[in-house]
Amino acid sequence: MNPKNPTPTVSLRRAKVLVAAVGLAAVGPSVRAMADPAAQPPLGARGVALGGAFSALADDATSIFWNPAGLTHITHQEFVGTYANLFATDIRDNQIAYALPLSPRQVVAFDWYHSGFDDNVLSFGENRFDLAYAFRFNSLLSVGATGKYVRRDLSLDGQRVEPAAGSGYGMDFGVQVSPIPSARLGVLVQDAFDTRVESDDGSSDVAFPRNVRVGAAWLYGDRLAAALDVDDRWHLGVEGRVVAPLTLRAGVQDDWDTNEGAVWSGGFGVAWGPLRFDYAREDHPVLAATNHYTVSFAFNFNPALVRIENVEVSELFASLHKSYAHQAFGSAGVRNLRDQPLEVRLRVHVPGYMDEPSEQTVVLRPKALQRVALTGVFSEDIMATSSDRPVQVVVSANYRSLRLPRTETSAARTVAYGPGAIDWGRGVDQAAAYVTTRDPQVADFARSMTRVADASLVERFGNRTVAHAA
Repeated sequence: MNPKNPTPTVSLRRAKVLVAAVGLAAVGPSVRAMADPAAQPPLGARGVALGGAFSALADDATSIFWNPAGLTHITHQEFVGTYANLFATDIRDNQIAYALPLSPRQVVAFDWYHSGFDDNVLSFGENRFDLAYAFRFNSLLSVGATGKYVRRDLSLDGQRVEPAAGSGYGMDFGVQVSPIPSARLGVLVQDAFDTRVESDDGSSDVAFPRNVRVGAAWLYGDRLAAALDVDDRWHLGVEGRVVAPLTLRAGVQDDWDTNEGAVWSGGFGVAWGPLRFDYAREDHPVLAATNHYTVSFAFNFNPALVRIENVEVSELFASLHKSYAHQAFGSAGVRNLRDQPLEVRLRVHVPGYMDEPSEQTVVLRPKALQRVALTGVFSEDIMATSSDRPVQVVVSANYRSLRLPRTETSAARTVAYGPGAIDWGRGVDQAAAYVTTRDPQVADFARSMTRVADASLVERFGNRTVAHAA
C-alpha cells in the first residue's frame, strides 16, 4: 500500500492490526495520550487470569509491572518469561524479567518488554526497559519503585512515521500493606509523572498518562485468594489451589462508564520444583481472545547450609488441637552443614487445619543434627470436620546463606481424626476431650439425669437449675 496513493485492498489482518495498535497505543504517543490509563497491555498470565486484580497479590517478578512493592515477597532469584499474541493480530507481547534479593528486606529486579508487529508494509515496535527496587520495613509495610525507559518505532512501507517514533522515561511507585496475615492492601501509582515520549523531530507527547490503582486481597492460607482492584476500571479475581501443583484462576474487569461489555478471563498455574507454568485466556467483548503464557524459574546461587531430615509426626486428633500449641505432635531433624552456629526460623504448617504457619527460632550447633519438636496453633475449624482425613505436615527452615534468604522444605503425611476420637494409649487424662455434646450417648445421658431432679431434690437445693446441675 502506497501512502501517497492508497487503495482499498487492505487486508483484514492489517485492519485488525491497526485497530488493535490504536487501542494499545502502539502507533504513537499522540494517540496514546487520549487512551484510558489502564489500556497498557498487562504482563504475566497469573495477573491476567485474575482480571488484573493483582496489585495487592503481586509477589513474583511480574510485580515490576503490577506493583513493585510486591517484589519483597521473593526470597530467591527468579527468571520470568511471558508471551502473548494480542487479540490474534500478530502483535507479539514479550517480557523477560529477573529478580534478585539483596537481603531479607531488599529486592532489585529488571526486565525487558517488547511489543511489535511487522508484515513488510506496516511495522511498529515498542521496547521498554525497567529497573525496580523494593524495601520491606516490617511484616506490615513494603514499598517499591520502578524506573522505565521507553523506545518506540513505527514505519509504513519502509518510511519512518513521525512523531510516532521516539523515546522517554517514566516512574512507577507501589505500596503493599498487610494489616493482618489474611489480608493485604496495595496501591500503585503507574507513570506517576505522565511518561512522555520525545520524537526525533523534537515534539513531545504523553505516552502513558498517570494511573492510580488501589487493590485489596483476602488470603485463606495458601489455598484460596480473592482480590479486587480499582482504577479507571474495576477488576475482580479469585484463585484456588486444587492439589499441591495445580492452581485454578478466574477474573473479570469492566469500565465504569461504558457499555462495551466485561472482559472475562481464566487460567491455571502448574508448579514443578523450581519451575512454574501459568496460562491465561482473556475474552474481549469486541476483539478476538488473547492467550497469555508465562514460564518462571526460581533458583539460588547461595549454597544450602541446612538439611531437614526424618520428619516424624504422630496422628492428629481434633479434640486435642489446643494442646498442640505447647505439646509436640512430632519432630524434625535439622542438620547444620557448616562449621559455625546458624540461626534458622523453623515453620510448621498443616494446610487446611492451620490459618497460618507456626514459627519458632532455633540455633543449630555446628556440623550437628538436632531434633526439633513440632508444635503449632491449629484453627478452630478443625472441630467442624466430620471425618478422618489424611493430611500433610510441611516443615520449612528459613535462613540466610551468603547474605541471601534461602528456604529448605520437607513434609510428612499423617491422619487427622475428627472430634470425639482420641489416642487412649496416651492415658485416661484425655477423657475430657472425648466427652463431647456431639456424642448422642452423652447428650441422652445428660437429658436423662435432669429428670432425676425430682421435687425433693429441688426442695433440698432450693433452686431447680442448681438441682439439674447437681
